[in-house]
Amino acid sequence: MTALTIDRARYRVHVGKKEVFLAPKEIDLLFALMDADGKPVSRKDLAAKLYEPDWAGAIDHRAIDQHIARLRRKIKPVSAVRTVVGRGYQYIED
Repeated sequence: MTALTIDRARYRVHVGKKEVFLAPKEIDLLFALMDADGKPVSRKDLAAKLYEPDWAGAIDHRAIDQHIARLRRKIKPVSAVRTVVGRGYQYIED
């Protein structure tokens, strides 16, 4: 099984031994999900964490879905981000 290793202090993510380069929004999204301690986080709450307060309400929630899709592609084969229907997204440790 491939492990996901995160160095929060240096903003580095490794899938197995390979470093994965995430865009700032992607890494902030990953941290926001991890900080929820396994609880689902709604798109609205993720937008509030990823964008300035003046912008968060104007962000189309599909933008969050796109960030999630890119994050999942980059950390594949690790499946640490799960969709919780009707609730949002959650980080799960393998």
